[in-house]
Amino acid sequence: MRKIVLSICAVLAVCASALAQDLRITGTVSTSEGTAAVGATVSVVGTTIATITDINGEYDIKAPADATLSFSYVGMKTVD
Repeated sequence: MRKIVLSICAVLAVCASALAQDLRITGTVSTSEGTAAVGATVSVVGTTIATITDINGEYDIKAPADATLSFSYVGMKTVD
């Protein structure tokens, strides 16, 4: 009986972790002139998850599948 309970718990733990998988999202942020937005902030709305763009305006962030990203850059309007 104990082995059955432990097996069920293990299966539930695996299922829960599979449902909570984050996505790796990559992209490039650029200005309206087409230049790289170096140091722009990319964040997941409603969380503390965030990153900044590199010298080429590229970012790499892990976020939940249903997340909304927010992009902000000094001197520009924030876009969700």
